[in-house]
Amino acid sequence: MGKAEVRAACGRFAWTDTVKSGNARHGGAPGTVFTKDVIQGEHSMRWTRAAMLATAAAILSVARPAAADPPPAAEPSQAAAASASIPERASAGSRSPDHWRQLIADLDHDSYLVRERASAALAEGGAELIEPLSQAIERGSLETVIRGISLLRRMVWEGDRSTAKAARAALERLAEPQVSTAASHASTALYELAFLEEERAYQSFERLGGRYATGMVFLAGVPTNSVGAVVGKGWHGTDEDLEIFAHMSQLERLSFYGPRVDDQAVPYLTRLTGLKRLELYGTKISDEGIRRIQNALRSTEIEVRRGGLLGVGGTLNNPNCLINTVRPGSAADKAGVQPGDVVVECQGKPVADFKVLTDIIANYPGGDTVRLVVERGGVKVPLQVTLDEWE
Repeated sequence: MGKAEVRAACGRFAWTDTVKSGNARHGGAPGTVFTKDVIQGEHSMRWTRAAMLATAAAILSVARPAAADPPPAAEPSQAAAASASIPERASAGSRSPDHWRQLIADLDHDSYLVRERASAALAEGGAELIEPLSQAIERGSLETVIRGISLLRRMVWEGDRSTAKAARAALERLAEPQVSTAASHASTALYELAFLEEERAYQSFERLGGRYATGMVFLAGVPTNSVGAVVGKGWHGTDEDLEIFAHMSQLERLSFYGPRVDDQAVPYLTRLTGLKRLELYGTKISDEGIRRIQNALRSTEIEVRRGGLLGVGGTLNNPNCLINTVRPGSAADKAGVQPGDVVVECQGKPVADFKVLTDIIANYPGGDTVRLVVERGGVKVPLQVTLDEWE
């Protein structure tokens, strides 16, 4: 019997947004930084979002259990017998192990109609099907492989968290390096799912209040085109929602701003071994949590900033604390700090350079008020600054 397989061609995607550059700022790394919002500008795209969504829709249509053959013309008597077979089995052993085993066997039935109905009935099952279905795929015909892999792929995409996890593990086992039809089809399914899940992850991230963009950043002094994401003031997701980062394969830069993130996030962050840079600014992650992240992400550049947000930029290697930039609307701006000011004192302590200012501010969370003394035109000016939360 001739079999045919439909596959969807998938590709990786990237788009570029213009990003502002500047010097080191309090709470930011030296060099180019992502802005608060994605800046609308000229975009260079390999895939437009519309094209990606169209491809995702095409893959989803493939993910439905489908025949490996076009339906043959059935004799009336054969169609009648096939039509009666499935309902009889369903009523005799409603969702029992024997019922599921029979349906799995029917995936390779001589009748196209029986195969179709078996696929449809199995699509209503859950985690209890994964192990017997996997065994059938390993030793079954091409028809069983195609229909079985399609069912597992659907469980990953549409199932609840535990079912999806178990179905993915089954696909990964089937795809382990070996020369077999099952391994080839399982590998293809995992690739298609990775594409779909990446797009869904970015959409979910935006719905939960996250922001992301692609732009040129400086990592270890080297200009790099990087996908960056920010969890800031608008984030309203849970700790479990941080699992979505595992599906963002192109994510290289991740920033957490503010106290909404604590030690509950650590297990999720330690899995992100592909990150090139991780910024933890004003979070509630403990020192022990930071150490766990650093031990797990040894190749990741990690910057930790404690305390609230002042909103000024300076140069780290200056011999004094010269303020180069003041972020409009920031705590510093509202308090009257101006570009060109030199901070000489913070909370009664002398400030020798920009790093000293940053270290002092790290002890005060957003909402606290700190006392600054700046030198402006040879005159010392005292200022009261109520720190912002990180955004």
